[in-house]
Amino acid sequence: STSSSSVEENFSCKIGAAIIERFGFSSSTIVISEQDFLSIIAENPFEKIAIDPSKFLVAFVKNEDVLKDIKPLADKPWAPDAFKIGSKAAYLWCSDGVLASALVKAFGKSTKENATTRNRATLLKICSCLSSTS
Repeated sequence: STSSSSVEENFSCKIGAAIIERFGFSSSTIVISEQDFLSIIAENPFEKIAIDPSKFLVAFVKNEDVLKDIKPLADKPWAPDAFKIGSKAAYLWCSDGVLASALVKAFGKSTKENATTRNRATLLKICSCLSSTS
């Protein structure tokens, strides 16, 4: 039997190849299962403070080693922003907005192409699409 992570990695490679073929450039891709996506959303540690969906980001990572590598970021004081590492993703609350956030800049520098972020508004749209196909 094929493991879920190898299936996701296979899809990621195929999508990456299709982007090159169709558009002529490469792009890092991250594929996760629906089950992992929903558990990442449910694990949100900032449910009470992340009241503006555009200022709350979930970072999806290529693999769990990325989460270990960014552990030093979790030990730094980011107030008024907030940062937590979950079991399969990282969570960034950017109180003054994503573009103004030193946390987002540091996160991007630390993860490079090994993570991608989506704001809560986008995540809720994806959840809605998933629930309508079930």
